[in-house]
Amino acid sequence: MIPAALAVSTAVWRELVILFVAIQLTFLLSRTTCNVFFHPLRKYPGPWYFAASRLPLTIAVLRGKAVYLRKALYAKYGPVVRVAPGELSYSDERVWSGICGSTPHSKRGMARHDSLFDLVGGEMMRKAFAPAVTTKALVPQQDLIVSHIDALVHKLVTMTSQPVDMVDMLRFAAYNLFSEMFLGESMGLLDDTKYVDWVHSFPGFARATTIVAELQHYTITRILLRFVIQKFGKKHRELFIGVTQEHFDRRLAKKNTGGSDILAFAMDPKRQLTVGELREFAPFIMMAGGETTPTLETGLIYLLMTHIPALEKLKAEIRGRFASDEDITMEALARLPYLNACIDEAFRIHPPVATGLGRVVPHGGAEVAGRWVPGGTIVTVVHHSTFHSGINFHKPDAFIPERWLPENDHEFGNDIKSSLHPFSIGPQACFGQDLARQVIRLNIGKLLLHFEMKLDKASEGWMENQQCFVGWIQPPLMAELSVTQKG
Repeated sequence: MIPAALAVSTAVWRELVILFVAIQLTFLLSRTTCNVFFHPLRKYPGPWYFAASRLPLTIAVLRGKAVYLRKALYAKYGPVVRVAPGELSYSDERVWSGICGSTPHSKRGMARHDSLFDLVGGEMMRKAFAPAVTTKALVPQQDLIVSHIDALVHKLVTMTSQPVDMVDMLRFAAYNLFSEMFLGESMGLLDDTKYVDWVHSFPGFARATTIVAELQHYTITRILLRFVIQKFGKKHRELFIGVTQEHFDRRLAKKNTGGSDILAFAMDPKRQLTVGELREFAPFIMMAGGETTPTLETGLIYLLMTHIPALEKLKAEIRGRFASDEDITMEALARLPYLNACIDEAFRIHPPVATGLGRVVPHGGAEVAGRWVPGGTIVTVVHHSTFHSGINFHKPDAFIPERWLPENDHEFGNDIKSSLHPFSIGPQACFGQDLARQVIRLNIGKLLLHFEMKLDKASEGWMENQQCFVGWIQPPLMAELSVTQKG
C-alpha cells in the first residue's frame, strides 16, 4: 500500500509535469500564431508551416536537400518566399545589388549571417590577398599554374586503360596548385597518398559546418552544441586544420622564398595582418580554392560528356586555335567565346556555391526588390534557384552554352544574364574569382586538347540529386579517356 505522503508527492509531481507541458504547448501555440498572423513578414508568400516554424527548412538542410526545396517553392510562390519565420529567400535579380552591393543602408553590403564566411570574406583578408590574385597579378604566376595543369595531363595519360575519377583528379591538382601558390609547397597529391584522406575529409567538414550553423538557430541545440563541440569536436577540428597549418609553419620557417608565393605578398607589413591571423585563415583559403574550382570543372566535364554537340563544338574551337601546349596561354583562352560560354553555363547549371549565403537586414530595415524588409530579417539570394529560374532564363534547366553568345539573342535575348553572379557581387564578393576563371580555362583547354572523353556508365545521372551543404557533395565522376591522335 502506497503511503499517503508519497501518494500526495507523486500527485504533485504529476501535476507539475502536466503544468510544464501545458505552458510549453501554450507558448509554442502562441508563438506559432504570432509568426503566421502577426509577424512583420506575414504578407510574404510561402507555406504557412514555414512561416510558423523554422523546422521544415532545418530538416531539408540536415538532409542536404534545401537547394531543391527552395527551387520548388520559387516555382510555386514566385521570386520571393518566406522560408522561415524570420527569413526571406529570393531568386530576383534585383536582390543582388540590394543586399550584396553598397547601398545607403549598408555601405559594404549587408552583414553576412554566418560567421564562418565573415572570416573567409573579411575585409582584412580581402585587403591582404585580393591584389595578389587579380588577372594582372596572375601573369607572373602563369608558368606555375600551367606546370600543375601539365602534371595533371601527364598523370591522366598514364591512366587511360580504365575509367578515371575526375572528381579526385581535379581536386588533387587544385590542392597541389593552391598549396604551392599560397604556401610555396605542393602537396604532391597526384603521386603521393599521404594527404588523400585529408582531401577526402573536406565534404564531411562542409556537411558538419552547415549542420552546426543551422542548429545554431535553436536555443536548446545551441547550448548542447557548445558542450559537444568543446568535448568532442575540438580534437577533430585541430586534426582537420593541422595539415594546412603544418605547411604554413614550414613555409614561415623558410628564410628566403624570393617573395614568389601569395603568402609573401600577404605578409607585407602594409597589409596589417599578423602571422597568427594568416595562420588561422590558411585552411579556409585552401578550402575555397581546392573545392570550388574543381567542383565547377567536374560539373562542366559531366555536362559536356552528356551533351555531345557542345563537346564537339568546344573541342573544335580549342583544337582549331591551339596546335600545341605552348600556344595555350591565359590571355588566349580568355578570347575563346565558346569556351567562356560553356564555363558561364556550367556556373549557371551547377554553381559551386549553390545555396547562397544569408545576409542580415540592418537595424531600421531596408528596401529589397522594391519592398521594405524589417531589420534583423535574414535574406538570401539562392544561387542555384536564381540561375534555374524561368523568369531569369529561357529553358532554365537545359545546358545551352549558346545562350551566352550574341548571335543567339533572337532566342535568348530576354534572358536576364545579370542574374548570374556565382562569386556574388559587391564589397564582399569572392576575391579569388579571377584566379578561379583562369585555372578553369587552362584546365578545360588542356584537357580537351589532349583527350577524348566519354562518360562511364557507372556515372550516368551523376548530377541528379546530389546532396548540397552550401556546396555540392559530388560522388566519383568516372570518365573513359583516350589520348587525342594528332594529325
